[in-house]
Amino acid sequence: MKRFCTALLSLGLLLVFGTAAHAIDVKFSGNYFVAGIYESNHSLTEPRTLPSTAFYYQRLRLQTEFKVSDKLSLTTRIDALDRTWGSHTSQETMGAGTAVTEGPENIQFERAYISYESAIGMWMVGIQENGLWGTTFADTSNSMPVIIWAATTSGKAEGPIYIFWEIEKDGENSYPYTTKVTTGAENLGIAVNGNFSDLDWDAYYAGVFYKKDNIDTGLLYVYHRNAFPRQIPDTSQISLLGLLPPGTLGVLGINAAPFVAKFNVLDPYFKGKFGPIYIEAEYVYLFGKLDYEDDTPDQNIKNNLWYIGAEGDFGIAYVGAKAAYVSGDDPNTYDLEGGLADGGREFMPCLIMWNQDLVDRIGPLQGYADVDTANGVDNRVKSVMTNAKMYQGYFGVRPLKNLDIRASYTIAEVDKKPVKVTTTGTFPFTSTTRTTYVGDDYGKEADVTVTLKINDNLEYMAGFGYLWTGDYFKGASAANKVGNDYLILHRLSFSF
Repeated sequence: MKRFCTALLSLGLLLVFGTAAHAIDVKFSGNYFVAGIYESNHSLTEPRTLPSTAFYYQRLRLQTEFKVSDKLSLTTRIDALDRTWGSHTSQETMGAGTAVTEGPENIQFERAYISYESAIGMWMVGIQENGLWGTTFADTSNSMPVIIWAATTSGKAEGPIYIFWEIEKDGENSYPYTTKVTTGAENLGIAVNGNFSDLDWDAYYAGVFYKKDNIDTGLLYVYHRNAFPRQIPDTSQISLLGLLPPGTLGVLGINAAPFVAKFNVLDPYFKGKFGPIYIEAEYVYLFGKLDYEDDTPDQNIKNNLWYIGAEGDFGIAYVGAKAAYVSGDDPNTYDLEGGLADGGREFMPCLIMWNQDLVDRIGPLQGYADVDTANGVDNRVKSVMTNAKMYQGYFGVRPLKNLDIRASYTIAEVDKKPVKVTTTGTFPFTSTTRTTYVGDDYGKEADVTVTLKINDNLEYMAGFGYLWTGDYFKGASAANKVGNDYLILHRLSFSF
């Protein structure tokens, strides 16, 4: 009897798994790249404070779709071996103590979500992509926990008008999934709100876009409510959330009392092709306030970002221009005119400035820009465009069908010059000195890239970039001397 039951159970398992195997269609896609970089003077100082550097790095990305039917599927994505060759830890220190975060040594599961096409629209639920909209400007590819509903106004699978809404969980801080932060509260006398039931960061999206033939345009609205800072008394923690009041705690004597950040985002875009001319543009307006829970006056938020690009494609040759703007925070006002929104990690107009691959592996461009992480001050140039105006012209030729040679020249300027604050003694300080930065010029950069498409799946790119370093990197002293920088890179990419 025991043998019979065992045989029956085995047969049942075979039937179950055999049926499942026939019911699921599995599709794989992804990419792998390996790249090498040599950089001459990452410090941007003269004499240089960092040696030149050269290294290789790589990443493997695998996306798997388990399709049960035409209407229901499960999608997962993993990243593997996202690291510098020869490194042995998940976080390395390169240069003069610059911490560089590396990916995990083996596998990191990034996404898992369900897609279901119902009678009333498409539902996507789980951790998935939620940072791409319109052009690449102001885009940062993120894996976020989101519930998405999308549909067309025609009721058909194809538009041309699409509508959607989303609920996104940017941060969970409900008890017992958090620890109450009390750093500095005892010494500074700041009342900390211990209500764990309302300390989350939530975002709500609604949008519409039109896509047909050569026209693609849309409008996105987002509402953010970030209650994390209700429990945070020190600006070193607030700055980690990207929500730092102007005039940081202690440094400028502004109280960093508990607050709730409430802000809105309006984001229209347009992309269109008219004969050989392609035009794209995007505008982002972020507005709201930091709502303080004590007698501290509320702070208004008004961040402006815009981008426009045009390209003429004439077969063997093409020419184009780009301009972008990200508002900076005025250090002489109480409001937040900049600092909460940026140009995004997907927007990489240059090989040196605002290049996420370079900054992630070596660190931000600093020169003599001051950094005081304890008080939330960091005026370095990072992987995303902030407090900047950018103008670029470029041209390219395609002597062969699979060969592209491109050259560009970029001018980058500061929107609002920062103020360096020097204090004497401990809080409350004996004296405070404010010194405005010397210059408002990030620099000029020339880049040349050569891209060879070896076949449909394999591509090789080599590039050279040269940065004429601007006087912004002198910081607050005209006596500081800056040095130019150049970079050589090449990259082999495989996609499937």
